[in-house]
Amino acid sequence: FGLGLYAYHIAPHFYALFFVALIFCMASQWRKYKQEILCFTGTLLCASIPLLFSLMAQTTSLTARFTDISLWHQSTTILAFGKDFILRYLSYFDPRFLFMYGDFNLRHHTGFGGQLFLFMAPLLIIGLYRNISSLRTSPTARFVLCGLLLAPLPAALTIDVMHGPRTMHMGTFYILLTLYGAEVLF
Repeated sequence: FGLGLYAYHIAPHFYALFFVALIFCMASQWRKYKQEILCFTGTLLCASIPLLFSLMAQTTSLTARFTDISLWHQSTTILAFGKDFILRYLSYFDPRFLFMYGDFNLRHHTGFGGQLFLFMAPLLIIGLYRNISSLRTSPTARFVLCGLLLAPLPAALTIDVMHGPRTMHMGTFYILLTLYGAEVLF
């Protein structure tokens, strides 16, 4: 899982948010899953060591690409940045992006269908309902929802709209919610 830090330039930003969400959502389960949490944290830290050395050596190599595609550098005012950020963030939850058209760049997408299969839509809705209804009692439900809501944040900070590879982390949470929906039905 920690090797995902090297998969795409947006990954380190997402994993930082992901790790904070994990700690926040699973805090009540610390004693029960202490070994698993320590193992996960240790693996993530070990996989991050080369990235940390690179960061200490020269920060510009890690931030140069993000500077080129950053929404902040394209916006003229803070209000324009806020508006563009919110529109980009919400576009990643648009059913047209998810189920009908997907990424418009054909380097990232076949051009047929959306980012998710159409048959997943009803299962996703049922799974989302199940997940939301168990938020108070299930730390896992809180984590899945937090992960889904946090995943498009790094992608929304870029100039591109509905960019498939920058939201590849959302797929995990959509699949989990779809499985929850299938579990309810079957």
